[in-house]
Order: sequence, then structure tokens, then C-alpha cells
Amino acid sequence: MLSNMWWYILLWILLVYPLVIWPFKRFSSYGGGDWDVAGSSFALTKWVHLTDSRPGQTAEEYQTEYNANHPNLVAEPRKLLLKQTPRGVSQLIGLREGEWFAQWKDTVGALIRQRHISYGDSLKTPMNIRSEGIGHGLDGY
Repeated sequence: MLSNMWWYILLWILLVYPLVIWPFKRFSSYGGGDWDVAGSSFALTKWVHLTDSRPGQTAEEYQTEYNANHPNLVAEPRKLLLKQTPRGVSQLIGLREGEWFAQWKDTVGALIRQRHISYGDSLKTPMNIRSEGIGHGLDGY
């Protein structure tokens, strides 16, 4: 009933929702739903300042300077996700959400279709299953 916007507005105007329904959903053990339905965890990303960079230096300048100072790595230069900041250059550590999802989308889709239930850390690496058409619009996908 509350999914219909007009009922929701009417209940707010009549003060039924804020005085009766919301406290019941919020404080009663019978109100609301169980929020322990599904979950996942993965490495989050963060930008870490590179201490060997200097203020005002661009990411391209840093990459060129780093490769020049480390000639043994010139055959295979570092491929980092870098950005310019006021303090210098920062590096992205971890997986972006799209990269994580690209690795795990087939596994997640298969487990959803199988209605898999797990109460612990059962999966550490993605399974090799194909699934198409999901994940567009994620950062790094």
C-alpha cells in the first residue's frame, strides 16, 4: 500500500504515517523487514599520496620521471591509476567497483539463479561462469 505515492502522501497529510506507521516500522519487532538478506564485501579503493611526487607535478610527468629514475623497469613501465592533487600525485589503491564486478558478475549471477544461501565466507575467487548484460555504468567496467 505504501508503494503507491498517493496513499503515502494522504497518510502523511492525515498524520497517520508519522504518528502510527513509522514508529511501528521503526520500533516494533514485527514492523519492517529483515535486512540481513544479502551482502558482499570487496576491497574498496582509496587514493594514496605518492611521497616521491612534488606539488604541481602532473601524473604524466611523475610517470616519466619514475620510469627515468628506475631504468631496470623501462622494459615494463608501471601502469598505475594516477591523478594530480594539490600535494602532488596520488595513486589509486584497490579495485574500482566495475573491475570487481567484471571479475565476479558471472559468479554472482549464477548464485542468484541457483538461489544459493551461504552463512559464511564460502567464495574467495570468482567462478568461471558466463553472464551477459549486467554491470554497465559501473566505474571501471
